[in-house]
Amino acid sequence: MALSFPTDIKVPIQNWKTGARYYVIRAGDALNIGAHLSEITNICNQPRVYGRLFDGPLGGKPYPIEKAIGFLQWAEEGWNNATHFVFLTTTAAGEIAAACDIKSNDPEWAEMGYWASEHHSGIMTNTVGTVCRLAAQAGFNTLFARTEKSNRRSANVLLRSRFQADTEKTLRDEKHDWFVYRCAW
Repeated sequence: MALSFPTDIKVPIQNWKTGARYYVIRAGDALNIGAHLSEITNICNQPRVYGRLFDGPLGGKPYPIEKAIGFLQWAEEGWNNATHFVFLTTTAAGEIAAACDIKSNDPEWAEMGYWASEHHSGIMTNTVGTVCRLAAQAGFNTLFARTEKSNRRSANVLLRSRFQADTEKTLRDEKHDWFVYRCAW
């Protein structure tokens, strides 16, 4: 069965802390404009996001705007070729607040990853849950995610989003906790 996401995705979600409205959209629909590039660059340089995702790969150097350009190009290529699927969460005004991606087109076992701005705390659980529902509707059967063992905040996002701990994989992995989401329960 071929995966089939809607072409026009704009799903409203709510920040559970503030009640503010946000939208989950396809990253390929985001304009590659200076404001979005700056927003992505700023988020990826925030201590929690940078420390977990970019410090090692970038050797301690700041996340540059060129990486933000590459991220949006990679996102658009993924949608165009149906190889991976990147979603953004935006404010009602269109500002980028978070990203969530499905890293492959394997409906039986696809990895999910995400990051969020520290200025928009309270949106990640609803973002992940929305992307999981969209993935199930598109034809995915199983998603998985890994978190660093010390990253309880991220693990809690997954647990609140109906992922279940995969104890067997976690016990074999010294660095990560593993979580699995079954799209059809």
